[in-house]
Amino acid sequence: MKELIDSAPTLETTQLLNLMNVKYVISMKHIASPDYELVHSYIPIPKDPKKRDKLIKAHLIGEKLKAQYDEVCNQGLKIAKEMGALIGKINEAKLKIKKATQTKDGPIVIDDYLTRKNCLLNIKIWANDYLALKKELDINSRKRDYLFLHMKNRVVIGLSNVANLVAKMRGKEPKAFTGLSVVKK
Repeated sequence: MKELIDSAPTLETTQLLNLMNVKYVISMKHIASPDYELVHSYIPIPKDPKKRDKLIKAHLIGEKLKAQYDEVCNQGLKIAKEMGALIGKINEAKLKIKKATQTKDGPIVIDDYLTRKNCLLNIKIWANDYLALKKELDINSRKRDYLFLHMKNRVVIGLSNVANLVAKMRGKEPKAFTGLSVVKK
């Protein structure tokens, strides 16, 4: 898929924007065509694509919000790993129970009986821990979704501000914000 995206023609090599009668393009990448001119930039944009992308994200989203989002995502991964470890313990205990289960005709072995009882008790404890982690993961997922929508709204507002600035520079009336997501905390 990445190869397909990388091999796709760039904006300046196609006539798509001309066919759609596009007047302004907001782009994270530099358009190296004489048909397009840079209308406005708050700060000098680096030539290196990675630095340019980082700069635009930092400008639109903000470092603090991005750091909060990354922290919540890392917490979610940590919780998911703990849940995976508990599932592994539960499955291992189920195997021990299966091995220690006696046949109808066989003698009752006290050690096997204690192994089964111990494993069943551990499974109950681990199941309760798993449910607590699942609840914590659900809360974490809601925080992540909220922060994602907040970042998306900042990008939409930032891009609308750029479009409005261009409109003002051209002597036109700025447009109202559209496309914002509404969230309740």
